[in-house]
Amino acid sequence: MATTLGTPVEGILQEAKALNPDLILAGSRGRRGIIRMVLGSVSHALLHQGTYPLMIFG
Repeated sequence: MATTLGTPVEGILQEAKALNPDLILAGSRGRRGIIRMVLGSVSHALLHQGTYPLMIFG
């Protein structure tokens, strides 16, 4: 558990860089648009900005 400054995506990626995880788990819960409805905005951003293995569940 960690507290970081910035957006959720920035915080997750900052912690991932420090911890070098084998996998990042992210939930899918979106409220806007087709892609965000399927993935959620944070999950979508992690998918495109992150370099770590990502598992999205919903």
